[in-house]
Amino acid sequence: MAGRIVVARDPGRRWEARLAVRVDGERVGRVAAASWLDFEVEPGAHRVRVSQFGYSSKTLVVSMDDGETVALRSRVRYGVNFLNRMAGSLIGGSVVWLFAQGPTATRLALFTVGVAGTIAVYAARLLISLRADPPV
Repeated sequence: MAGRIVVARDPGRRWEARLAVRVDGERVGRVAAASWLDFEVEPGAHRVRVSQFGYSSKTLVVSMDDGETVALRSRVRYGVNFLNRMAGSLIGGSVVWLFAQGPTATRLALFTVGVAGTIAVYAARLLISLRADPPV
């Protein structure tokens, strides 16, 4: 007899993409904000994680018995990441390019857009959590 794992996702923004749910490295489905995904697994230990856009939760190891149901809850938050070395070198290289070429209006505009894009890409990150939901 198989066990069941239910992955529920906390309410979020309607526009948020669904999280991919993986069990033992294989994708079993996707779960949207304020909904859940219910699937069967064989008895034994299973590694479960959720992911979105290259970000993922920590892997949760779930031990299942025959006929057992385990509830898991996932949450997505948005955080700020400090600029890493790659972003710093891109911005530094842009500054050198700007002053080596001479600051014209077009070059200043390109520089501003490039720096803003680099900061946006490296400053934002998703914080995805997955935890066991205690039985009620």
